[in-house]
Amino acid sequence: AVAEKFSEHAVARAIFREAMKRVGEIPDPDEFKVYGGSGVIARRGNDEIVIGDESILVPAGISESAIKDKYKELFAAGRAKAYAFLNKKLIGAFVLDDIPRPEAAESIKKLTDIGVRRIIMFTGDNPRVAADVARALGIKEFRASMSPEEGPVGMVGDGINDAPALARANIGIAMGGTGTAVAVEAADAIILPDDLGRISEIILLGRKTLSVIKGDIVIWFFSNAIGFALVFSGVFGPALAAFYNFITDFLPLINSARLFREK
Repeated sequence: AVAEKFSEHAVARAIFREAMKRVGEIPDPDEFKVYGGSGVIARRGNDEIVIGDESILVPAGISESAIKDKYKELFAAGRAKAYAFLNKKLIGAFVLDDIPRPEAAESIKKLTDIGVRRIIMFTGDNPRVAADVARALGIKEFRASMSPEEGPVGMVGDGINDAPALARANIGIAMGGTGTAVAVEAADAIILPDDLGRISEIILLGRKTLSVIKGDIVIWFFSNAIGFALVFSGVFGPALAAFYNFITDFLPLINSARLFREK
C-alpha cells in the first residue's frame, strides 16, 4: 500500500483502497517511480518495495525465478495480477477481477446503433482476462497484452497509464470525473459525467461539425462566385460589392451557429 499510495493506475487504487480498509492510515513512501504498464518501485527507509506484473522484474533487478510456481498456476486462470516484492524477495501477490464499467455494454450497443461496424477492444491485460471482458461486452475483436505505446487511433481512458496512448492517438477521450489529471491533460475530448454512453454523442457531434464545415466552404465558394459574376458583369459597383461581401461574410457564421444548439 505504501508503494501504491501515489499511483493512479486502476489496480494500484484497488490495492490501496483495500489496504486502507484493513489497516487505516498509510505512510508516504520516501521515493516513488512509476513504470508505465508494468508497476511501481518505491522506497521507505531502508526497504525497497516493488509492485507489478512480470514486466517490472527487469527494471527492478529481480530474477524471474523469484516468482513461485504456485502463483503462476493461480494467474493462469486469467485474472488480473500483481506481485509484491520487499527487498527483491517475493512476499505475496494480488489477484483481481477486471470488472467492466456498468455502462460499458450499453455504450457498445449505442456505437453499433449509430453505424460503427467494427469495434476492437485494446487492453494491457492478458488474453484470458481480455477474452472474458470482451465476451461480457459483446465485443468480437480484441488485442491483449498491449503497452500504452501501442495505442489505437481512438483511445478512451482515465488512468495515468492511459496518458501516453491518449496523447499519441488521433482522438484521445478522457473520463473527466474519475480520470487522472495526466489523462485529462493528454486527451482531445473529455466526457462529463463519466458515462461511456456519451462516446456515441461525441461521434455524432463530430460528424455534424464536419458537415457544418463542409457547408461553410460551399457557402463561401458560391457566395464569392456570385459576387465576382455580379461585379464583372457591371451589376454591382464598388460600394454595392463591398456591402454584398460584408453581408455574405455572415452566412458561414450563421450556418456554424447551428452547433450551439448541441448540448
